[in-house]
Amino acid sequence: MPTPFEPSTTPDSPAQKESFWMGSLRALSVALRQGRWLPTSDAEHHKAEVEILEAVQSPHRQEMVEVKPGEYLNTLVVGDESKKEEVVVMLHGYGGGIGTFVGTYDAVTPHAKVYSLDMVGFSRSSMVPYKSCTAPEKAEEILVDYLEKWVEKMGIEKFTIVGHSFGGYVAANYSKRHPERVTRLVLADPWGVPAMPPDQKKPHWLIRTLATISGSNPLAFLRGAGPVGPLLFERARPDLINRFAEAAGGRKDASMCSACLFYCFSLFDLL
Repeated sequence: MPTPFEPSTTPDSPAQKESFWMGSLRALSVALRQGRWLPTSDAEHHKAEVEILEAVQSPHRQEMVEVKPGEYLNTLVVGDESKKEEVVVMLHGYGGGIGTFVGTYDAVTPHAKVYSLDMVGFSRSSMVPYKSCTAPEKAEEILVDYLEKWVEKMGIEKFTIVGHSFGGYVAANYSKRHPERVTRLVLADPWGVPAMPPDQKKPHWLIRTLATISGSNPLAFLRGAGPVGPLLFERARPDLINRFAEAAGGRKDASMCSACLFYCFSLFDLL
């Protein structure tokens, strides 16, 4: 069955010669034949995730860990599971997932047992209604609470926590609330948005824009674009896709990496 990623429209593909509009028409025709608007599903995401993780040379296994009744966190365990003296937990960035560190796992496993997970509300983990949060602190509590319950379920006592981008923000909050568990905190390009100075007024266009998108998922446009979403993603960020392919050590082509990233972003939900 054809998918939006066949053929690839990444820059290093012959299909790049296809115009955006012709590619869009092709994607729409595929959607009509398949009878669905959104070209994603958990099964397709899982398939793309398994394929991208084939680039990891170290022994690894994947499982859904139930942290609360009916709520699961997608988990990857990499390396020698008998190693208990040195444990590293990796947290992905905004809209990411366990595939984010595909180029990192093999470098770490000679020194430690590695755990990686899709944080709650991200990628293939259970969704949580963050929209009900009335303050940022409440969202932080949810993220840290689910992470701590996951740590308990996995039987981990002390560990090094590595957070990339938004994951760095979560890792820092977790370390602050559970210092007894964290032996080292590693922040890789940590994410943060500084508060606007009180004497600085927001531009009118920004106020109108924020009012329009208030309460919306920042990545909902990918879902809204339906079958054209993969094309938009590949055309908008070919650099990100190719960097991800390079991180996989050249063992995965750009179209496979594009699929994995697109599924991660388009299934991302904090509502």
